[in-house]
Amino acid sequence: MSSPKKGNSSQGEPLLFKLKDIPRYLKSYLADVIDLKKGVDAQATIADIKKNSSLAGANAWMLMCSIVIASIGLSQNSQALIIGAMLISPLMSPILGIGVSIGINDMATLRNSLSHFAIAIFIAVLTSYIYFELTPFDELTSEISARTKPTFLDIFVAIFGGFAGIISIARKDVSTTLPGVAIATALMPPLCVTGYGLAHGEWETASAAFYLFFLNTFFVALSTYLIVRFLEFPYRHYLDAKKERLNIILIIACSLALVIPSYLIFTDVLTNHRLERSLAAFKEDCLKENDIYLDSYHHETNDSTGHLTLFLKVYGDVISDEQVPEYEECLSTLYKKEFEIKIISTSEVKLDDVELIEENLQTITAELDKQQQERANNTKLISYYKESHIDSVIFDQIRDEVKALYPDIEKFGLATIHNTNFSNTSHDLPTLMINWKRKTDTQTENNLKLTSFLKERLDVDSIYLINY
Repeated sequence: MSSPKKGNSSQGEPLLFKLKDIPRYLKSYLADVIDLKKGVDAQATIADIKKNSSLAGANAWMLMCSIVIASIGLSQNSQALIIGAMLISPLMSPILGIGVSIGINDMATLRNSLSHFAIAIFIAVLTSYIYFELTPFDELTSEISARTKPTFLDIFVAIFGGFAGIISIARKDVSTTLPGVAIATALMPPLCVTGYGLAHGEWETASAAFYLFFLNTFFVALSTYLIVRFLEFPYRHYLDAKKERLNIILIIACSLALVIPSYLIFTDVLTNHRLERSLAAFKEDCLKENDIYLDSYHHETNDSTGHLTLFLKVYGDVISDEQVPEYEECLSTLYKKEFEIKIISTSEVKLDDVELIEENLQTITAELDKQQQERANNTKLISYYKESHIDSVIFDQIRDEVKALYPDIEKFGLATIHNTNFSNTSHDLPTLMINWKRKTDTQTENNLKLTSFLKERLDVDSIYLINY
């Protein structure tokens, strides 16, 4: 009996061993998944970044070409052109060079990267300035406007874009990842918008766009620095503790100087979005069916008190001052902040309504024309029937004449009838129906003579003959 027990125990031990080792296997697998250091060649990465950070020669021409393409895309509101321009732009390389050189304390590489970065900015802004100065495209498109509103979210895009950029180079996956990083961080379009602002004398647009560019640049370089230190790239030489603390303080100060304005802009954008969403809900939930009497609306904020006022431009008197308290309470419930509502009456007609009326008039006019044409055709047909109708008086006269000329006719009929051969229908064909008392050799000749007589008598071109 003891032998089977040992066998069962020996069979159960491997399973027990595997169950116990599952946490260790999972830990080892997860460590391998998140391991950035595996397969990283620090020296090769540093050499690659140094080689590609130069903006001379072919890279300078590539940058100018990409700037022109991006400027065309911005002026024509074409996202495809903007993305295509970012794919060929070499602007990302010197920024990564700045982050790496700080991370490895290579001052020579830092100076080289900064100088080529400055050259890149000069080339980009000058090229876009010349393009917008020479071309007639001066409209502030939505693509241009989008580059003048940097927000707090752009920081996260730049940070994670920088992470992806340096990781892709360190892991030798530049060809598939770096172009996507260039698109995500959107470094080049803000420079084009800076040139646009300078060309049109719009300094606020130029400064906001350049701020967005500098914001993205700083945090791409900062995230590159952090990854380089995490991967323990070798220092060229070590800083003393005092200088190291000073560098950290400078990095934090620069980060705050860039983060705080972008956070304030982001807060403002978020507030406006929440307000617009509440106003849209106000139309649906508060005005309800009276929304058709609303021409337009806009809101204003008192800069000193922060008091909000909503102006409603309305037609007629359905939306009146009597409903204002009810509307104010409803809007305050939606926005969680008190609003003052003012009613502005207008006698203007909505352009959309005018266009709708014009479309309806065109439809009605076309329908009336169709009905008038049908009525004219019917009138013409009725008139023709009246003119060609063989009344009883005419028939009696013709009957007597035919009887005198052709006494062998037993029965005689004459009418204007509908006739068809199933291909077309004739509505106006005079028809002669005769029955001869006896058939003779001259019956065919008599038919022809009778037909000719009736054509002349009735003044018609043809007569349909039926013998029965």
